[in-house]
Amino acid sequence: LRDTLRSMVTCVMGTVIGAQKQHPLDFSRYLGPFVKFFTQTLSEPFDKDRELIFEKQTVMTVNLLSNVLSCPQYTSLSGSGLVFSATSGIQADPQAENRIRATLKQIFNNGFVSTLLNVAIYRLLLLKPSDIQEWE
Repeated sequence: LRDTLRSMVTCVMGTVIGAQKQHPLDFSRYLGPFVKFFTQTLSEPFDKDRELIFEKQTVMTVNLLSNVLSCPQYTSLSGSGLVFSATSGIQADPQAENRIRATLKQIFNNGFVSTLLNVAIYRLLLLKPSDIQEWE
C-alpha cells in the first residue's frame, strides 16, 4: 500500500510540475496550495535510520521550487496589465500581475525560506557516520 501511495503521489507531483512549467500564468492561482503540499514531503523526509523516505518526491519538490523561482513569467512581470495565457491568449488583466506578486510574496515569506534552509542544512545535507567514514 505504501509503494502504491508513493507512486500515486509521484504521478500527481509530475503532473503538477508539468502544468506549472507549460502554463505558468494559468497555473499561478494554484501555486500556494501545491507548494504547501510539495514542501510537506520535506518536513520529515527520513525514517528512524536516517534513510530518505521520499527521495523522488524530495527531488520533485526542489524541482518545483526551482521552476517557480526561475520562471520568467513570474520574475519579469511588466506592470503593463497584459497577461498571456495559453488557454485564452493575450488579455488585459491589470490584477493578474498583482495576484501573482502577492502569491509569490505569500509563499516565499521569511518563515518559509528559513524553514527551507533548515530542512536543507539539517535534514537533507546531514551526513551519517557512514558518510563521514567513506570520506576519511
